[in-house]
Amino acid sequence: MKEVLHIYCRVSSDIQEEEGVSLDVQKEGGIKRSEGLGFKYKIWNEGSKSSKYDDILNRPVLGKLLDEMDNGNILHLYSHEQSRLSRNENVFNNITSLCTRQFHEWYKCR
Repeated sequence: MKEVLHIYCRVSSDIQEEEGVSLDVQKEGGIKRSEGLGFKYKIWNEGSKSSKYDDILNRPVLGKLLDEMDNGNILHLYSHEQSRLSRNENVFNNITSLCTRQFHEWYKCR
């Protein structure tokens, strides 16, 4: 089975969408990366949502993606840059911890 790169895209505002960090730019970067790795890809498009909050309740796409990771269904994650996932240090550290845990689970199964 071919590996899948999960591509998370988000802009903070409609203005940012117009200033060059567009959803299309993020998506294209992820697709290019997946092709370079020889992976399939799946786009997770959050649209225009802020990442400044301590929780992710206002970001349902990221919440579902993280649930899928926690359930072991996602191993490979791409984000254009760290701030697309979260600008909040606590939230970002939780995401990093989940990614690290998923990697260790995957490695043990190899």
